[in-house]
Amino acid sequence: MTDLGQSDAAWADALPGGLLRVDPDGVILNANATLARWTGRDVLSLQGQMVSALFPQAARLMWHTYVLPLLATRGEVEEVSMLLQREHGGTVDVLLSARRQPDGSTLALLARIKERRRLEYQLLAIKRVAEEAPGMLFQLRESPDGRLAFTYMTEGVRTLFGVTSAQVLADAETWWAVLHPADRGLLREA
Repeated sequence: MTDLGQSDAAWADALPGGLLRVDPDGVILNANATLARWTGRDVLSLQGQMVSALFPQAARLMWHTYVLPLLATRGEVEEVSMLLQREHGGTVDVLLSARRQPDGSTLALLARIKERRRLEYQLLAIKRVAEEAPGMLFQLRESPDGRLAFTYMTEGVRTLFGVTSAQVLADAETWWAVLHPADRGLLREA
């Protein structure tokens, strides 16, 4: 690690993400101030606690049945969506990436995903509206070589043309083939 002119603890506490070091038995050896703040605790109270105490029940299950087996077999996990339990109620959405260390401990980096969740919710709402629209909505792109490919297609294509959006997204010719021949040229121009 490069010397940044700060102690390791001060450097870790200055990061905008959570850091966590857990021993092979699941005991928290260290955590940074950001992680402590997210959970409503202080760093010293986290040390010596079981890592599972950081998670609500569903996330504990994810830790034990998904994260730990991957750490044991692959030595690392990347971007696992987890929830942290706040001490006085509530949760914090995070992405967890972790790597097993030669001494058997695990180092984990946690990044808040509040904005990502908000965007995912908005995209889901937009998709629902699009799927309920009469007719069909689509996005068609033309590559420099003149090939046409759909990048988006609602399921309205099934009602109108008898093919699924998945079929059309996989192969645009599926849709072109079911169009009336007189309409193909006009649609290509449009």
